[in-house]
Amino acid sequence: MLKRIVAGVILSLMSVPAHADPKFPDLTGPVVDTAQEIPDDLEATLSSELLEFQKRTGHQVVVVTVPDLQGYEVADFTQRLARHWKIGRKGVNDGVVLLQSAKERKLRIEVGYGLEYALTDGDGWSIINETMVPILKQDKPKTETIPQALMLGARAIMTKVSLTPEDLAELRRKEQLAQKQAHEQFMRGITNFFSFILILVGIAGVSLAIYMFATRKKRAALKAERLLREQQARERQQEQDRLQRALDAQRELQRRKRAAQAQRSRAEMLAAMTPAQRVVYLNNERQTARRIQQAQAEADARRARLVREEEERRQRDAAVATAYSGFSSTDSSSSWGSSSSSDSGSSYSGGGGDFGGGGASGDY
Repeated sequence: MLKRIVAGVILSLMSVPAHADPKFPDLTGPVVDTAQEIPDDLEATLSSELLEFQKRTGHQVVVVTVPDLQGYEVADFTQRLARHWKIGRKGVNDGVVLLQSAKERKLRIEVGYGLEYALTDGDGWSIINETMVPILKQDKPKTETIPQALMLGARAIMTKVSLTPEDLAELRRKEQLAQKQAHEQFMRGITNFFSFILILVGIAGVSLAIYMFATRKKRAALKAERLLREQQARERQQEQDRLQRALDAQRELQRRKRAAQAQRSRAEMLAAMTPAQRVVYLNNERQTARRIQQAQAEADARRARLVREEEERRQRDAAVATAYSGFSSTDSSSSWGSSSSSDSGSSYSGGGGDFGGGGASGDY
């Protein structure tokens, strides 16, 4: 029991954020444009649609733009904001918050407990990444793309959550049926494709057998001709080897004769010298031999040094390549930008709804 208490205290301390609590704007209406991203006429249109939707269904959907996330992750900030405003009806928890952050260029859809059956995390991901992000990536001014994306995102949310559980179940059933039919059609296509491949393989096999039978004699004649050419080539190679050996033997004999002649000439020259001349000649001969050996050793040392430097260079290049291969960059939320304003004089407010972290983020 003591271990559990200690673990709970540690987890509680770890969960405390390292930065200050965020400062949230006031809930002035169904559209809170603190980042000044939405023109006044579009804001009025969207507010009217959201209020009409809330009056008709009871579900509360709020669109908010903020200048920045104040150091928080987009999911954490949006959930805290939704709970602070208490979006949705108390006990029903049917609120949805669509948030856009200007500085971090992030998007987030936060869904209350009571609507997670209708607006799943997958639905939220689809709305952000398949409906909103393509618009935000268009090569147009952000004053056009951001309001349009927020408008379409809010309307897609209202379409999803306006379905009754029965309608939603029927829609899911139809989607599953469509997926099943698409899968069956795909499998039929795969089966037909492999059947066609098998037919082609069978035709190719029969054609190959007919061809091999018809050309058997020709192949036998070609094989005999190939063997004859190989025999003739071996004989020519053997003759060339014999001639090469004879030439090598003749060259070796001539080399030995030249070496013997040089030895006799050296002996005669030494015999004709005086003792002093002989000593000088032999010393010069030994010095020349030492210089030749020294030059050969220096050349060998230079080659060894060059080989060693080349090996060190390859090792350095390999180490640099290994070090750079560990670098990567990832990002998992959504994105764009502007500044802030708020108005706190409205009677619009949340109904006490709660949020449990359901929702989706996206980036572009």
